[in-house]
Amino acid sequence: MWAAESRYGRRFFAVVPPILLLCYVPAIFGSLEILPRQSDAYDWMAQYLLPFGLFLLVVTTDIPAIFRLGWPVLVVMLVGSAGVMAGAILSYYLVRSFLPTDAWTVFVAITGSWIGGGSNFAALREAVAMPDRLTGPAIVVDATVGYIWLGIVLFMARHQDWVRRFYEPRELESHVDDATAEVEQSPVSAEQLVILIAVALPVAVGCMWAGSALFSAISDTLHTMPAMQGVLSAYTFGILAVTLSAILLSFTPLRKLERFGATPVGYATQFIFFTSLGAQADIAAILELPVLLLAGILWIGVHILFLAIISRALRTPLYVPAIASIANVSGPSVAAIVGAEYGKNLAALGLLLGLLGNLLGTWAGLGIALLFRFVG
Repeated sequence: MWAAESRYGRRFFAVVPPILLLCYVPAIFGSLEILPRQSDAYDWMAQYLLPFGLFLLVVTTDIPAIFRLGWPVLVVMLVGSAGVMAGAILSYYLVRSFLPTDAWTVFVAITGSWIGGGSNFAALREAVAMPDRLTGPAIVVDATVGYIWLGIVLFMARHQDWVRRFYEPRELESHVDDATAEVEQSPVSAEQLVILIAVALPVAVGCMWAGSALFSAISDTLHTMPAMQGVLSAYTFGILAVTLSAILLSFTPLRKLERFGATPVGYATQFIFFTSLGAQADIAAILELPVLLLAGILWIGVHILFLAIISRALRTPLYVPAIASIANVSGPSVAAIVGAEYGKNLAALGLLLGLLGNLLGTWAGLGIALLFRFVG
């Protein structure tokens, strides 16, 4: 991540997304037996590090600012998310006869990723217990298809008048404060890091404990509902408790944890967790399941179709569906970068829409999981 921001690394990482190396390098080390495929450290990261980082990322979200974006922008964003869900359903049922029975977990995890970013992928991957042998193919599809689409969206930033061939876009009133685009962030001090750990870690651990207790209390009932098995678990309840408590606490002074470096620390935990996913992944397994790549292309195509239809209906400028799409598929930080490419005052729009996707991703993925389990 440091190299991606360095003077000499930017050109390389403009082509090769840093998240790929975070997953692929540990995967190569795992194949060479330098890193173990299984470790108690990976389990610890899933149980504590991931919820801790997820809490920090959500609790600092300015939810009222999201709703001030204006209804056309929010509608486009939500329709884009619906397109991701519809694409997951359509592509899965078209190709499932060519896939192993537990491949539905891949579609659940990527749904979370393509609505809210990598933290949702990680959370859902653990929540539905995706097999390690499918983690590699899932990462390949997520990154490959997602970043191909990102390249197309960045290309379109230089050709925004192209949309006038189909309709005349109307001007949208801006509800975004330019100051939201970039928060002045100094290096996190030791004292700030200790405060973040002291506040966020007990909440995250408490939520995971509460999720486990709730699951134990209703486990007998769940045994009578076979469709719920593999979807609802102690981990699932814990992650939902983390996100829900973070949303509620974001309306309190705890949202000011951003001043202590909550967002960079939160992202750092996600990056570390992704290395553990890579170490457990078998990247070569995608060669055995090439149909997943075809499903991913169809999937993103449905998402694009939904955005095209709603943008035409609302006559929004091209930057609205473009930024909303990347906010879904790639998350807040990349959406902010894309927003800046479409207009110097649009970085904040990408950031806020990405945060909205981050809030929705886990819930949407679990909804898809329930559908797959009930319908079969």
